[in-house]
Amino acid sequence: MAERIQSVLAATQTAGFANLENFVSTYYTCDLTSAPHLANTRRLSRNRGLPGILAEVREDVGSWTEWETQRYRDEVLRSAEGVLKSECVGVLENTKRRGRLEEVVAAGRSSTLGGVAEISTVLQSEVCFHRVDLTLIGVG
Repeated sequence: MAERIQSVLAATQTAGFANLENFVSTYYTCDLTSAPHLANTRRLSRNRGLPGILAEVREDVGSWTEWETQRYRDEVLRSAEGVLKSECVGVLENTKRRGRLEEVVAAGRSSTLGGVAEISTVLQSEVCFHRVDLTLIGVG
């Protein structure tokens, strides 16, 4: 196994990456619009492979030293914070839109042309917001 790993590390450097981490980071974050097949392969990896990798790392972290785990734990906390903030923003935005719809209906404007346009605008925002939400979690 050590020889195989060494071979992959050497190939990564030969390809011009400083290290394996640099390659992996670049692979999951770079713009691949000019290479649709590669972009599709990466999309599948983000959806299927990456979550499995993260789960395996999380399961193995118990065998690491405290020094090795500290930065990993810090980053996991930052990631969890980001997800929580995003979810909170989503709930607030959804609540605001629902409130705007209720205002239009309660004011009796839902049958007027202006009210219909207002409802349409709110619903379009909702669709766009959910499309962004789905993209953030890797579905879109």
